[in-house]
Amino acid sequence: MPASAGFLISPAMNKSPAPSVYFIGLGALGILYAKAIENALGKHSVTFAADKKRCERYKQEEIYLNDQRCFFNFVTPDESSAPADFLFFSVKGTALDDAIKTAAPLVNENTVIISLLNGISSEEILKKAFPQANVLYCIGQKMDALKQGSKVIYRDLGELCIGIPKNNQNPKLEAALRRTEDFFDSISLPYVSEEDIIHRMWCKWMLNVGVNQAVMINEGKFRTVHQEGAPRETMKAAMREVLALSQKNGVCLTEDEYLQYLGIIDKLNPEGMPSMRQDGVNKRRSEVEMFAGTVVALGKELGVPTPVNEKILQKVREMESNY
Repeated sequence: MPASAGFLISPAMNKSPAPSVYFIGLGALGILYAKAIENALGKHSVTFAADKKRCERYKQEEIYLNDQRCFFNFVTPDESSAPADFLFFSVKGTALDDAIKTAAPLVNENTVIISLLNGISSEEILKKAFPQANVLYCIGQKMDALKQGSKVIYRDLGELCIGIPKNNQNPKLEAALRRTEDFFDSISLPYVSEEDIIHRMWCKWMLNVGVNQAVMINEGKFRTVHQEGAPRETMKAAMREVLALSQKNGVCLTEDEYLQYLGIIDKLNPEGMPSMRQDGVNKRRSEVEMFAGTVVALGKELGVPTPVNEKILQKVREMESNY
């Protein structure tokens, strides 16, 4: 489905009660997609669950997406009157364990869980934490949301790529995917249903390993890697190490996909920056372990040299040790 800047509620959504939609994590992607759903379903239709301290802080903030005010609900999980129909995880990888504890009271056997986290491991972690639920595989791509205080600025909304593994034999999970597609269609949320979602996740991971880390260690913006020079070459080399890993483990990314994702990077807002660099600006621990850390670990397991990501991992750890 093509991306769209507008989100209009469809007639179909008026025929049955709106689903209960929860988010864990008030980051850039959480606000971006929660606002898209709120625009379709109406004010106060999306709820963020958090601990009591965070809820009180969130309620005091005026949250905006570009120039649109967001009217989200904020509750502790114990205050929720019903389990989530759709539960989005939009935290950083470093906060996933705490987010799982927060979300536990919201989950039952009908809950569809969608992770907006970077990397290739959050879905497996969520499946272990919530075996009774329906964990879809998901990545967000082509967006350029930037959070500044309690305001998120974006130019490109991007799209969600969703799916289930090709070897899935669970009809309940297939039904959950169909239900999610119907919901996204009803609110005109941009998405793509992927036949091979694992392959697509590796494509996005390749992009993140390159652009997020290159911008981070060079303390720049997307324009830093748009122009020819050492930062761009580092980005490309880091991505090629993911490409090499994929050839060893059966995911088999292609040269065309490598070039395609370079093209996606080159269309990002030059003045924007990836979430990893935003962490650096705010002196927060980044997701480097999900990027270079995972690349290096897989390289050792598969016998693939990963010298560029080893240097990036060392550099980011040194940067963060000075926070």
